[in-house]
Amino acid sequence: MDQFCLPCHSTALRVGELDLERFATLGEVRRGATVWPKILEKLGNGEMPPKYSKQPAPEQRKELRDWAERYLRAEAMVDAGDPGPVVLRRLNNAEYNYTIRDLTGVDLNPAREFPGDSAAGEGFTNTGNALAMSPALLSKYLDAAKELARHAVLMPDGFRFSPQATRRDWTDEILTQIRHLYREFADTEDLGVGSAVGNVNVHTDTRIGLAGRLPLEKYFAVTLAERDALSRGGKTVAAVARDRGLSPKYLGTLWTSLTASDSSLLLNGLRSRWRSAKPQDAARLAADVAAWQKGLWTFGPVGLIGRRGGPTRWMEPVNPVVTRHSLRFTIPAAGDGKEKEDVVLSLVATDAGDGNDHDFVVWQEPRLIADGRPDIPLRDVRKVANDSGSVRPAAATSDAAWWGLDPALFGKQPNGNALDAASLCVRAPSVIKIRLPGHLAAGRTLVTSAVLDRETGREGSVQVDVVAGMPASTSGLLPSEVSVTFSKVTQVFSDRRDVTFSRPILVAESSTARQRIESSLDSFRSLFPAALCFNQIVPVDEVLTLTLFYREDDH
Repeated sequence: MDQFCLPCHSTALRVGELDLERFATLGEVRRGATVWPKILEKLGNGEMPPKYSKQPAPEQRKELRDWAERYLRAEAMVDAGDPGPVVLRRLNNAEYNYTIRDLTGVDLNPAREFPGDSAAGEGFTNTGNALAMSPALLSKYLDAAKELARHAVLMPDGFRFSPQATRRDWTDEILTQIRHLYREFADTEDLGVGSAVGNVNVHTDTRIGLAGRLPLEKYFAVTLAERDALSRGGKTVAAVARDRGLSPKYLGTLWTSLTASDSSLLLNGLRSRWRSAKPQDAARLAADVAAWQKGLWTFGPVGLIGRRGGPTRWMEPVNPVVTRHSLRFTIPAAGDGKEKEDVVLSLVATDAGDGNDHDFVVWQEPRLIADGRPDIPLRDVRKVANDSGSVRPAAATSDAAWWGLDPALFGKQPNGNALDAASLCVRAPSVIKIRLPGHLAAGRTLVTSAVLDRETGREGSVQVDVVAGMPASTSGLLPSEVSVTFSKVTQVFSDRRDVTFSRPILVAESSTARQRIESSLDSFRSLFPAALCFNQIVPVDEVLTLTLFYREDDH
C-alpha cells in the first residue's frame, strides 16, 4: 500500500476523499470498515491503481485482495445477528387495532380517531424513525384507553370485553348467547296461559311463558329410520347423531332405553309400539309421550315462584300416584222435553297395565247429590225410583237392566267379608254400568271415592274413572293428567294451591307396588322431560312479575 496507494491516497492528498494512510493499526481499520468493500471492488475490476500509475505484481494484488476478503468476513462474523440500532417505537394504527382485537376478542377499532401514519423513505408505515409520538397523539391514546375501559364487563371470575358499552346491551348479549344455545337442542313453544297447561284460577289466567321443548318426533324418526343399521352395528349412535344434527348424548340415551329388556310400567308399551313402528309413525310415538308428560309435570307462573302457596320452580315434577281418589261427575240439567231420557254412567276400574293381581278396589258410598235436595246413594236408586213412580225401562228384561245397581252388590267384599253398607268392592278390570232415570239424575252430581281394599288390595294398582256411557278402554295403563288450582283470594298472591289428577294410579300406602310405580315414573321423567328450559328467560305479560330474569335449564 505504501508503494502503490499512498502516493495518491495519503492523509495530505486524499484523492477521491479516500485516506488510506490513517489505517496504521487494526483498530483504525475496523473503525473504517465501510471503506474496504469499495477497495476490494476497485482491486477486483482493475480500476486501482489507475493504468497510468505503477502496477503491483499479480501476486501482490492477490495478497491484498485475499487479506481484505478475510478481514471483511471476520468483521461480518463479529456483527452476525446484530440488526444494528433499534428505535423504540410505538405501534402503527393498524398494529394497535389488531393488538387490541387479539387481547379483547372484540374489534373495537380504537385508532379510528388517530391521525394517519406517515410512510418513511422506504415506503413503510412501520419504520421506527417514522412513528413519532406527539403530545396531541399521546392524548388520543389516553382517550382510546378510556373508551376501551368502558367496554369491560366485570364477571364473577374476571372480566370480558363487549362490542357495546351499556349494561342493557351486555345483558342482551348474554341472553342472545343463552337462547342460541337453547335453539341448538330445543324447539321453542309458547305454553300460552295457565289453563292450557292445567292451571286453574291463576290470577286471570296469567301467561306461563316460552318452553324449550325436546324435538321428540325428530329423535323417534331417526331411531326408526336407522333401527336396523344401529342394531347390526353398521352405524354408531354418534355418527347418526352427527349426520342428522342431533345430540349424541340424548340419542344414545333414547336408543338404550328403547332397546333395553328390563321391565318398566310406562316404557313397556312405548317399546312395543316402537318395535313395530315405521319412520312415518314418529309423530304418533311423540304424541304418546306428550300425553304422559301432562300428568308428570306442572308449569307455574314465574311471578309466583317462592311465594307462599306458589310453585318452587317453573316446571315441577309430580307423581300421579294416590291412595284415595275422589271423583265427581256432574250430570247436566235436563233440556226441554228430555226429562224422561235415561242417563247412563259407568264406574270404570282398569288394571293399570301390570296385571290384576291384588287389584280389588272399593267404590266408597257412590251417591247422587244436589244443593237443597237429599243425597241418593246408588244402592237406593231403584227404591227411590220406584217410590217416585218411575217407569221401568222398556228394554229391561231382568233386574240387571233396572235403574241404579243391584243392592246385593253392596256391603261385601269378593271374599265374603263385610264392607260398608253403601260401598261396593270389585276386581279390576271392571266396568259398572249405571242407568238412571232422567228426572231423578238431571242436575245432580255423582260423587264417590275409590281406594284399594285393605285386605285383598294391599299390593294392587288400578286406575278409576267415572264416564258417561261406556268407556273406550277397559284395560291397560291410561295417561294421567294433572291440574293445579290456586285458591281464589283478594290479595295479589294465592296462599294455597291444590294439585289433582285425572286417572291417577291408585295404590296402597307404603306398598311395594307404589315404590315400583314411582321408580318407573321417575325413569320416564328423566328420559322425557316436558321441557328442557325456560326459553323466555325474561318473564313478561304476567299479571304481576317482580322477577327480572329467570333461568331454568337443568332438566
